[in-house]
Amino acid sequence: MTDFAQAQRNQIDAFRAAHPAGDAARATVARVIVPTDGATPEQERKYREYAEGRNPRTEQVHGRNTIIAKDVLGSLDEIVEFIRTDIAFQAADDYLFELPFEFELADWKQILHQLATRIGPALGWTPANARAGA
Repeated sequence: MTDFAQAQRNQIDAFRAAHPAGDAARATVARVIVPTDGATPEQERKYREYAEGRNPRTEQVHGRNTIIAKDVLGSLDEIVEFIRTDIAFQAADDYLFELPFEFELADWKQILHQLATRIGPALGWTPANARAGA
């Protein structure tokens, strides 16, 4: 099986089936998320080249049964749509958005700003200080 979302969903379902807490057992899904909104043209080119360069590793099974997720790159709308329709994300309680190690501080700031101010809120996330009424 090379469909990452289906394989991850199967793992979440198996984990919960075996866990004493059952469906109440928390599961987290992690992906490299690279929003292009708010990026400079140079950053966007860099981001696309980065993701395209990593795609070949996602197109094969490594070892006996390891598959790797593609990076999620695109606009706010594209990323939110991906997350809302991905069957592994649908089963998860928490999302872990990973930053590309190879990027620089300005890139990470741009990505984190989009995650915190646009993507997270579009998915229903509220900052802790906003929840506390601060």
